[in-house]
Amino acid sequence: MMWNGDGWSTVMWISMALFWVAVIGGFVWLTRSWWGSSPYARETSEILDQRLASGEIEVDEHRRLKAELALPASRSASGAPAGRTIAVLIGFALAAILVTGAFAGGWDMWGGMGGMHGGGRDTSGNSPVPGGMTASVTIEGFAFQPGNLEIPVGATVTWTNRDSAPHDATARNGDWRTQRLSDGENDTLTFESAGEYDYYCSIHPSMKARLVVR
Repeated sequence: MMWNGDGWSTVMWISMALFWVAVIGGFVWLTRSWWGSSPYARETSEILDQRLASGEIEVDEHRRLKAELALPASRSASGAPAGRTIAVLIGFALAAILVTGAFAGGWDMWGGMGGMHGGGRDTSGNSPVPGGMTASVTIEGFAFQPGNLEIPVGATVTWTNRDSAPHDATARNGDWRTQRLSDGENDTLTFESAGEYDYYCSIHPSMKARLVVR
């Protein structure tokens, strides 16, 4: 199954939104847990002091309960074990590492926020480059090269992706498109009739090129 550019972009935005919702929600939860435990401990300590003063408990029991009262420092206000809090923190740390890795180099994993909307180059206005019955276009640096290719009717064109981000080649009029290509992948199309095509990467619409079939 092949994703088109709009679908892929939508998945990216939804994933990022869910990630930040989880981070913010987790931060609020942890903050409430840590800050919420302190009033509870103080209130309980005051009750023990009152019970000792009124003679309800002995000094030894008062000390024992005070010592046990110090233990909730390893538990949240909701009673969740410290291990659960640590697990949540580890989860946030791993998620942050993944997102940081995705952002590094302009979203190497997914094509980049910058590449998605404005990082690509328009090479359609470059000087025309003649091609034979077998032509090749390299996708590298968020650009198609050659960006203005002319081929004879019946020729084949192979697009090869050399970027770490995924790309495709999609005719502006919708007549044809390649598969979504990951780094090192390629796809070949055959053009049996004459035509002039402006095309682009549907994942990174700023990447534009031109193909003329004569």
